[in-house]
Amino acid sequence: MVNFDEEMPKMKCSLCGGELKEKIISYEVHFKEKPYNFVDVQALVCESYGDISFSSAMVKEMGRTIEGKGKPYNY
Repeated sequence: MVNFDEEMPKMKCSLCGGELKEKIISYEVHFKEKPYNFVDVQALVCESYGDISFSSAMVKEMGRTIEGKGKPYNY
C-alpha cells in the first residue's frame, strides 16, 4: 500500500477547498467498455464535496492492473 505521508502532503480539495481525508475505498473504472472494480484502494476524499484523489503511485498501479501487467487488485 502507498504511504500517504511520503506520497502526498496534506492537501485541500481543488474544487471546493474542503479538507482531504485519507480513506480506503472501492472504485470502479470503465476502460474499453470493460468495468474494473478496485477494492480497498487508498484515496484522498474531500470531506465537503466527495471528490476523490489518488497518489501517482496508486494511479500507476491501477493502470498496470488494467493493462494486465500488474497483480490483480481485488477486482
